[in-house]
Amino acid sequence: MKKTVDVFFFRINGKVCGQISHPTFRDRRIIVHILSIIRIIGILVMCFSGTMLIPAFVALIYGDGGGKAFMQAFYVELDSGHIALVAMSSP
Repeated sequence: MKKTVDVFFFRINGKVCGQISHPTFRDRRIIVHILSIIRIIGILVMCFSGTMLIPAFVALIYGDGGGKAFMQAFYVELDSGHIALVAMSSP
């Protein structure tokens, strides 16, 4: 059976300028791949946030005051990775 796709043309000043169609199966697969990529990037960002803890502990040991910036970076990366992971997870 042949799959049909609704196509809508839009006009500007009376001339046909383009078309808008409903997403086909191929387009939906591409969207699913993009969502999977964003989820994997979220996991990688969360893992990368752990690398900020080592300099924070070194700053704590030496007392140089730079640990606060590393801890803030850790929390920002952890939160952004978690948001990407949760937002793109399957229901």
